[in-house]
Amino acid sequence: MENETMKKILAFIEAETTQNAYRVEVDTDAPTGIFDSKFAGLPYWGNTKPYPTDINGNPMLLLAQFHFDKDKVAAPLPTTGILQFFIANDDCWGIQNDDFAVVYHEQIDTSITEQKLAEMGVTFCIDDLEMFPVGEPCGVRLIPQTVSMDMSDTRFLSIFEKAVKAVLPEQPLPCQPEDLFAEDFDDFYDNLFDTTGHWLLGYPYFTQYDPRGDSEDIEGEPIFHDTLLFQMDSDDDIMWGDVGVANFFINKKDLQNKNFDDVLYSWDCC
Repeated sequence: MENETMKKILAFIEAETTQNAYRVEVDTDAPTGIFDSKFAGLPYWGNTKPYPTDINGNPMLLLAQFHFDKDKVAAPLPTTGILQFFIANDDCWGIQNDDFAVVYHEQIDTSITEQKLAEMGVTFCIDDLEMFPVGEPCGVRLIPQTVSMDMSDTRFLSIFEKAVKAVLPEQPLPCQPEDLFAEDFDDFYDNLFDTTGHWLLGYPYFTQYDPRGDSEDIEGEPIFHDTLLFQMDSDDDIMWGDVGVANFFINKKDLQNKNFDDVLYSWDCC
C-alpha cells in the first residue's frame, strides 16, 4: 500500500473505532457438557424460568452458550454466569416470527444434571440438528482481540467522511470510498479489518446489508442497536443458508445492565 492518503484515512478509522472483542473459535477437542461454552447441544437450564419456545409452542434449540465463570471476559459483557442464544428449529431458523431468545443466567445451579434437565423437559437429540445451521455440538474458545470497523457497518460512511475531513479538508463531502480511491479502492477495502468469523462484540459482517437501518420501535421511531453482541458465521461446521451469517445486536446500555430483552436478530446469505 503506497497511497499515503489512504494510510492516513485507514489509521484514522482504526483509531476512531477500535474496541476490544472476542473471536470465537471452534475447538473440536473442547468439552460440550451442559456447563461448557459451545455451539448447539444440550443447554444448561435452571428451574427458575420457563424454557424458550417458538410461536407454535415448540422448544427452541440452543444455538450458542457462553459460560463466563469458565471463559473469562471483560465488561461490557457479563463477567460471570451463562449467556445463551436460542432459535426456532424451523425453515427460516426463527427469523420470520422473531422466534429467538437470548437468555442470561447470572446465578448457576451447579447441581443441575442431564437427568434433572430431562425431568424439566429440556432434552437434546442430534437428529434435531439435521437442518440446523450447526451440524453437531462443538466446543469453542474465546480469544481476546482488538478490532475496528469495516464497510459492512451502516455507520461506516459517517466515520469515513470524518476521516476524509481530517486528512483532506479540501475534499468536498459527501464522499464515497469508491470515488475517492478509484482504481485503488480494492487496496483500501483489503486493508480494513476483517470482520468475518464468529465474534462476541466487535463489528458485524453481512452478505447483504446492515438491517439496523430499518429498525423502528412500536411508535415508528428509529432505534439503533449499537453493539454487536454475537456473530456466528458459516464455516466448515456451520452453514447459514447459502454461506450466510447471523448477528445478534443489543444497545450497549442494556448490555451493561445485563438486560437482554431488546435484542435484534438477523441472518442473511448470498
